[in-house]
Amino acid sequence: MYDKSELNEELCEAIIKANNPLNKLDNEGLRTFLKKYTGKDIPHESTIRNNYVDPLYEKTLENIKKDISDSLVWLSVDETTDSCGRYMVHVIVAKFSAAEAGRGHLILRKEVERTTHTTTARTVREALCVLRRSEDQKRGEYKVLAIVMASAAYILKAECLRVFYPKIIHLTCLTQGIHRVAEEVRAITRGQQPYLFGKEGFHHGTKSSEPDCPLPPEPIFTRWGTWISAENYYADNHRKVEEVLKGFEDSENLATAKAKDAMKNSSVLHSLSFTRVHLGVLPDLIEKLETRNMGVTKAVALVEGLRTQCWPGPIGERIRRKLGAVLHRNPG
Repeated sequence: MYDKSELNEELCEAIIKANNPLNKLDNEGLRTFLKKYTGKDIPHESTIRNNYVDPLYEKTLENIKKDISDSLVWLSVDETTDSCGRYMVHVIVAKFSAAEAGRGHLILRKEVERTTHTTTARTVREALCVLRRSEDQKRGEYKVLAIVMASAAYILKAECLRVFYPKIIHLTCLTQGIHRVAEEVRAITRGQQPYLFGKEGFHHGTKSSEPDCPLPPEPIFTRWGTWISAENYYADNHRKVEEVLKGFEDSENLATAKAKDAMKNSSVLHSLSFTRVHLGVLPDLIEKLETRNMGVTKAVALVEGLRTQCWPGPIGERIRRKLGAVLHRNPG
């Protein structure tokens, strides 16, 4: 005889861990499949949401508290706008350990009216109150040693957290800093890049003329390193791309005409070559900095290696100033 509540609890945990919406439980096809192969009555979404989600949250929070225990901790705070246009703040906590990198735990995700240093600081305070019991708050104030945040001016004002956590060191995210440098590169070279094709249209042109030509990357607007990756692609494959473009009629669409003009423009080709030779390492650097469990010493060494690069001319000077400004904004 199976325990129905145990089935519902484990089903709730499995769905949430798989990052699936609970309303999938009301899908008739899924319900029929699960009932057929388990022989059990499958609960509806409302049953799971009303009776099992909150206990699962409390259970998860207790596991996080056990992992953190009385350890020294660091925080990572990120603010963003979600797909619905809401301002969201996320707080991740992890413990310091000499033996291994501490596992990060998301302890609070909160919607705020505006993302300011006040709302960010308030959210951090609330997250740490969730983590520690009220009687442990005073002792816990000296356990928070570092906080990693964005380098935006209003975020840097969250230094007011020192009032509550006197030992805290405010660090800005190195990966985001390199993204800001890549954003500056994008701003400099904007208007001197080939018109970026979508993969689908480009694929038809490569079949006959250049079957070995890889498909072009599709940059993500706010992930500036992906724009550098796109420039690297066009620098490495510009002759193949030019051959592919010859198979398109100018009258097909405006993008074709713009792309053909760009690939014949010497200033565009010079810009692509400059980026490839001197700044093409930025996407790889960002990827390395995003590696899970990377040590602080190694991450700092990677960024210091970038600082030693020699970038010629006024463009190089502008990039150096940007990198210097980004690193200068790191109060830690």
